[in-house]
Amino acid sequence: MVLIKNVGYPSTKDIATQVQAFILQSPGKFPSAEQASTHFHCSLRALNRMLSESGQTYQKVLEKTRQNLAVKYLQQTSMKIEDISTLVGFSEPANFYKAFKKWTGRTPVEYRNSPK
Repeated sequence: MVLIKNVGYPSTKDIATQVQAFILQSPGKFPSAEQASTHFHCSLRALNRMLSESGQTYQKVLEKTRQNLAVKYLQQTSMKIEDISTLVGFSEPANFYKAFKKWTGRTPVEYRNSPK
């Protein structure tokens, strides 16, 4: 994956996409909003403002990224759910189960076992 190189502040039009690409650079050890703002050479306040202007927050982008990764791992691999939970940034599988059920309405096991 190629991260869009930025010169100065990223545009508000694609900031959420750029933040998601930055987050995906280190699965399992996702960067903080502060680390993202440093990466994009802007203050945390400026990053939050740009995300807000596009209807997003750092936490929303992070959650959606984690959700998309979890779904992808469940659909495309036979990895243990505990390993997937670690890869998507959960230190405890129980917390992953709760978050996944909130995201999809199903547990990871139910999701994996459902007809595609």
